[in-house]
Amino acid sequence: MMTASIFAEAPAFDLKKGTVKLNSGHEMPVLGIGTFYLSSDQAENSVYWALKAGMRLIDTARIYGNEEGVGRGIRRAIKDGICKREDIFVTTKMWTSDFSNGDAAVDASLKRLGLDYIDLMILHHSQPRNDVDAYKAMERAVKA
Repeated sequence: MMTASIFAEAPAFDLKKGTVKLNSGHEMPVLGIGTFYLSSDQAENSVYWALKAGMRLIDTARIYGNEEGVGRGIRRAIKDGICKREDIFVTTKMWTSDFSNGDAAVDASLKRLGLDYIDLMILHHSQPRNDVDAYKAMERAVKA
């Protein structure tokens, strides 16, 4: 009986659409491109060509140092009519040194990406002394 309730709460994968439904109700593509170890220029071109190839999930992080390039690649693909912003799922991560000022960290990522919103922001690593503050900052950003 307990097992059934666990599975009832599991994310819903739609393999035909290639998405998973998150607890928030939003759908996230299950296939995308990660940008770890890419320079800003490499990230721009990789993101652009990934979007051109049909991928719609883009993953970056402040600590990767390439959010600006990722944003340029996204905006270039949108400008070229490859996709619309609402069709792309952008994930970035807040680094531990930013946890104490999460509101500013969210705003800084938005500015570097050159986007109006981020679809998913993750705390990059656990840091118990201020995880809660950073999480609350992300909740405020969702409401905003």
